[in-house]
Parts: sequence; structure tokens; C-alpha cells
Amino acid sequence: MINRKIKITNEAVAKYKEATIDDALLQAIYNGIDADASKVSIRALSRKGEDLDLGDDNAAITAIEISDDGIGIPYTKVEEYFQQLERSWKKDAKRGNNTPYHGSKGCGRFKCFALGEELKWKTVYRDSKGALLEYSMTLDVHEAKRLNIDENPQPSSCEQTGTVLTINGLTQKFMKHYARLDALRFDVLTGLIVDVEVYKKKIEMFGVLLDPQPLKAKETEFQFSYVDNENKMQGGKVRLLAWKYNAEFINHKHTFYYKPDGGFFCKRPSGLFADTHYPAHTLIITSDVFNKCTEFDAPFNVFGKIDEAIRGNVIRFLVGVKQDEFSDVLGEIFENENYPYKHSPRNALDAAKETAYNAALGALVFENSSVVSPKKKAILKVIFPLLNRLMSGDYLLGDNIDKILALDATDAMKYNRMVSRIKLSNIINHYNILLHRYAFLESLNKLVHIEEYSEDLLERAQLHKIVAEEPWVFGPQYERGNLITSDKSLCTFLRKAIRRNDLLIDVDEDNVKIKAVEDFILKNKNDISKCLKKIPDLVLAKPVMMPIGNVNDVIEYLIIELKRPTVRIDFECRNQAQEIFTGVYNATNGGGIMIDEKHRWRYCLVSSGVADELTPEFDREGHLKQLLKGNYVIDVWTWDTIIDQARKRLDVEAKGIEVELASSDCDELIKEYRKRFGVKKRMPK
Repeated sequence: MINRKIKITNEAVAKYKEATIDDALLQAIYNGIDADASKVSIRALSRKGEDLDLGDDNAAITAIEISDDGIGIPYTKVEEYFQQLERSWKKDAKRGNNTPYHGSKGCGRFKCFALGEELKWKTVYRDSKGALLEYSMTLDVHEAKRLNIDENPQPSSCEQTGTVLTINGLTQKFMKHYARLDALRFDVLTGLIVDVEVYKKKIEMFGVLLDPQPLKAKETEFQFSYVDNENKMQGGKVRLLAWKYNAEFINHKHTFYYKPDGGFFCKRPSGLFADTHYPAHTLIITSDVFNKCTEFDAPFNVFGKIDEAIRGNVIRFLVGVKQDEFSDVLGEIFENENYPYKHSPRNALDAAKETAYNAALGALVFENSSVVSPKKKAILKVIFPLLNRLMSGDYLLGDNIDKILALDATDAMKYNRMVSRIKLSNIINHYNILLHRYAFLESLNKLVHIEEYSEDLLERAQLHKIVAEEPWVFGPQYERGNLITSDKSLCTFLRKAIRRNDLLIDVDEDNVKIKAVEDFILKNKNDISKCLKKIPDLVLAKPVMMPIGNVNDVIEYLIIELKRPTVRIDFECRNQAQEIFTGVYNATNGGGIMIDEKHRWRYCLVSSGVADELTPEFDREGHLKQLLKGNYVIDVWTWDTIIDQARKRLDVEAKGIEVELASSDCDELIKEYRKRFGVKKRMPK
């Protein structure tokens, strides 16, 4: 094996790892199709490297294999195909049959890291003399800048060309989607409609051949004609496919133009936006007029005249499909067991309520396109209890009902189970908090681990201010209300603490001890040896109302000292923690009212690691130091530990609510930090 350098940054790898699972699978399939494969197969492999028995609930998947019967990857093309990033030879190129390539951005292979940590290709191709040769190459997510490849191709024993991509170290994100195979197959199929329907590619995914037929609502063919600018009659054929409401198209460029010999010409928007007035659809237009021009020099009126010639037939057809959809929806509405007005109204008031109910229901169904969509059945079950609560006077619900309809089918069903006992506003707020916190963790992870940010990240002006807004990251008991001081002297903290009743336990009625603390601060605040001028980064406090040993109520204090990622915890950091202890201890009369079994302290030094010379000082419990019988401890936390533990807590808190974090959420938050706190991002070298 030899190593070849890949032009990619750590930030780019992290970005591509966040690709959706269906997109990552599509990229691998597209590469096979772009290699002129007629069939692409995705298999699940067991520990023994054999096909996984999908009917065996106890079988464990350890890898996936994506194979194709394409032309393979010539060894001389590896640099061009694999070592460049976001510069693809496929851009604006076409295959031998004049059909376009899928890949044009030069990044699809890196998106496969969303599936697993190791990507291994074995490819067989024909050289210029027709001999079959093969070689292997590997990419590892932890060393993504290095492509490991066989030093030379070898003669192959295979009888045909093709490529096999084996993906090992499967991610948790993939495993979660693999648990719902039918939905995953559907997501992938919707990105392959043209390949499967028009080009007749065979895509087998975990034992099932992907077939668009069940997704079709209706299809038709018709001829069209028009008079061109030279007063000549032109024409062609249209094949029109209307997809059912469970076929979600997000790209409206689904009109495909072909020459009579089957050569691909170009693709353009249909001009009729799906999911609003018309169902998702695909137009396949064939005409010999495309023999006389290219995609780039075709006059605009060619497309305009074709659109004008076919538009009436297309709209009439799609409106009929949409009417059928609405009929299905109406039938489900009135037959649904939760629909409250199955009988004639008993009086005028009931009649008025029914009219208002049906008016609101009609507006939701017919004006909100998301209702007549893949989540239709689930969302209807949610709409009925929502409207019942709206009619009973929950006007907050009326203000937020669009947010509920924006939930996907799974979350809609979960909301349906909660709606009867939890206020809508609480649900929405909780959901939004989870989204923000997941985005914060991803953003913090980038800031402290990706060198484009971490090298220039400032402790006090940036990192401190960012983390101070998110104290929950240090433990489930800490929220903003638990932050006592941020970047303030020990004098300020002590004065705040002794004046708050909830932060002191069993203080004498005459406040003698509190007065003694105030007097001590006043007299000694400028004495360097008393350490009252020391400035801890963050001080948090939380009353814990639960038995701990022989004590029923305890106040937990947490002091956080933040260090930028490039700084390791050393003796100077440890000494600073001890000086803070000295200041609190002296001010509170030898511990007294603030450091005892009822007031327990943890001082945490936070950075990316510990200096080697400090390692021997940790005790058996993992503390850097324990003072006053363990009521004041000094610890070290790494950014990795904080982020991982916080993410696990969020996962538990979500309790089955799947929070999909878009990469844009993280990008927007980092953009905000760059604007507010001046966080810098170095350009990739």
C-alpha cells in the first residue's frame, strides 16, 4: 500500500459526516450509475462477512457493501477522481449515451463517512489493451487526508468490470435508520426516480429491488405540436407521471428532455410547483427539435412553445389527480373515529360549533399542503384533538398550530399521545430548547476541536462568554438561574451568596456569621494574600433537596475555570484553584457557613487535556485535590467529556423525540458567535 494526499480539511470532513443517510447512500449509488452500471446492489454483512439474514432479529450487521457492474475506476484516474475535493471531472460532462452524470461537486465519497468510519473500494477495470486489472484503496475518517492504495494494479480473476465499496465501523446514525428499512428504501428511491423509471437501472437495496410503480398515482402519454418561428410544424411526445402524496419531491427540476434516439438533452423546472396546487410529477418530453440545437444554444422560445403546447393537458391531468387525493382525505376525515360530528346537530349551538369546526378543518386540510402529504394519516389524528382544544378556548394553540403541522409523521404521532395532558406551549418550547442545545454542542465541538477556530479562540472575550450563556452543559441541575457570577471577583460572589437565603443553610438568626463575612471582605479585599481579588470564570450554585449522607438539604457550588483548547492544565492552573479555596475559606471564618457538609464545592478546570507533570497528583477518586474532608474538591474536565456527557443527557431528555439537527443550525449559531464575540475562522491552507 502507498499513501496519496487528499486535498481536504478537517472542517470539510466534519461537514460531510453530517450528511443524511439517504443522501450518503445515494452518492454511493450515483457513482455506480455514473460508471455505466446497469445494476447497483446494497448488502448488509454479518460479522463473518456474509449476507445478513434480515429475518433473524438476533443477527448483527457489521458492514454494508455497495457493488455495481460498471466500468470500474482506471488506476490512472485515481488522482483525478479521488484526490481532488469539490472539483469534479463530471461537471458539464455526459456519458456515452448522452445522459448526464450525477456527480458534479466532487464530494460524494466523503459523505459516505455518515455511514461508517472506513471506506474500502475494490475495483476491476479494463486497461487500454482490454485486460482486466484490479486494485484496492481505503479511506479512514480519522485520516481522511490520506488515501491508502495498492502500489500497482494486478491481473484480475473476475470475469467483468465493476466496483465494490465496503463500509465498516457503521455509525449510530446509520444504525438508527437501518432499523426502519422501509422508510430508508423510500427515501433513497425518491432520489432515483429518473434512473429507475427512464434509464431502467436496477437498484437492489438490502434484498429488495427498488420499484417506483407503487408510488405512482397515475400516468399518461400524449402527443403535442406547435408552430415554430419559421412557421413550421414541430411536435413530440410527453410522458407524464404523477406521484402519490407519499412521494416527496424537494427538487422541482423534474422535466426531462430527450432526443428521439434516447439521447438526453437537458432538465428544467416544470413550472408547476408540487404540493401546493398540483401533485409531485415528472415530465418526460421527446422531440426531434432537440436534434437541431444544444442545451446551451437552444432559443428560450423552444421551451416556451413546448410548455405552452402541453400546459393545458398537464394541468387538467394533475388537477384530476389532486382531486382524487382530496377525496381520499375527505373520506378519512369523516370516517375517522375522532371526528366529532357524525350525527346531526342537536341544536343551533351545536350546528354553529360544527360549522366553525369544519371551517377550521377545511382550512388546515386544503390550505396547508403538508396535510395532503406523506404524513397525512398521522397528521389527521393530531388535527382532531388540536381542534377540540382550540374550540374549548386554548387560543395559544391557535397561534402555534402551524408549528405542529410542521412536525414529521413520527413526531406528530408522539405529539398526539402527549397533547391531552401537556400544554402546547410547553411542548414547542421544549422541542426548540432541545434543537438549540444540540446545535450548541455541535458548535462548541467545532470551536474547540477544529483548528480553523480553536487556534485563535480567546478565553475571556469569546469562549467564556459563549459558555456562560449555556451553563446547563455542566450538569442537568444547572440552568441560567443557577449562574451566580461570571467573570467577577471573589468579593462580588461572596457578597451575592451571603445575601441570598436559598444559598445558605442553618445560618444563625442574628446573622452574626454573615456580618463577620461582610466585615472580613471590607477589611481585606485589597490584601493580595487573602485572595479576594481572584476572579473565577463562572460560579454556579444549586440547592439539592435530597438526602446525602446524614444531611437532608445541600447547596452544591460549581466553579468553572475555562481554558482555551490549546492550553493544557498545569501547576499554575491548580494553584489558581487553591487560591480560590483560600479566599472562600478565610472569608467565611475558616469554612464556617460556606464550606461544610451542607455546602459542597467543586472547582473544575476545563481544557483539552492535562500536562504530563500534573498527572501523578490525581488521587484514587480522580480528584486533583480534596480539601476539608472532601467538601471542596478540585477536578479537571476535558471538552470531550463535557460535550459527550451533555449530549447523552439530551438524548435521555428527548425521550424518543427525534430531533433532526440540520447542519445549517450549527452554521447559524457559529455565525452568531463570530458576529457577537469575534470568533475567527482561519481559511483552509
